[in-house]
Amino acid sequence: MIKELEQMGIAWIVLIREQLKLFTLEAKLAKISLLPALVCTCLLLFLSISTWLCALTLAGYGLYFYSQSLFITFLTVFLVNLGMMLTAALLLKRYLKRMSFQYTRAQFHEYQKLEQTD
Repeated sequence: MIKELEQMGIAWIVLIREQLKLFTLEAKLAKISLLPALVCTCLLLFLSISTWLCALTLAGYGLYFYSQSLFITFLTVFLVNLGMMLTAALLLKRYLKRMSFQYTRAQFHEYQKLEQTD
């Protein structure tokens, strides 16, 4: 009985140690993903501003020159801006999902399920 309790205590210590290792590895992965997410965010900001100043202005002017319709010009500028915004949001969502410790949480949930069945 005492040896079984002793083995169970050792198993708990090993389990906690392994989960701490997993947590530190997940934190390192999140740290690695942080820099690309920040770079991507800054790049998207720069691209949005430069696109607004260059491409949308020229495209709007060209559309207005050929169509003579302000409505079509404004609608096109709006749709292009909407597409850029959706692209930026999807990229940011992907990077934030990578940093969410999903594997660590899955491990904890699996451990809790095992604990409840015992």
